[in-house]
Amino acid sequence: MVVNHDFDSPNIISQTYNVQGMSCNGCASSVERALALQNGVKSAAVQLTDANVTVEFDNSIVTPDALRKAVYTAGFELEIPA
Repeated sequence: MVVNHDFDSPNIISQTYNVQGMSCNGCASSVERALALQNGVKSAAVQLTDANVTVEFDNSIVTPDALRKAVYTAGFELEIPA
């Protein structure tokens, strides 16, 4: 499942984050759904075999820390690089 919201913004960035705790397609869907519910997220696509998610988001609306918290609430850990 790939979540894609159709909107344009000059502040859209794409970031790939490692996600701990995913083991099945249901887990991947939960992570994508958690991210999709965040205002400012344009798309989220989990690569289960690589244990990561690529998120396109408007960084003037949503922060990486907010993404991390949303994924944590879904039961997983999104790793933000230092």
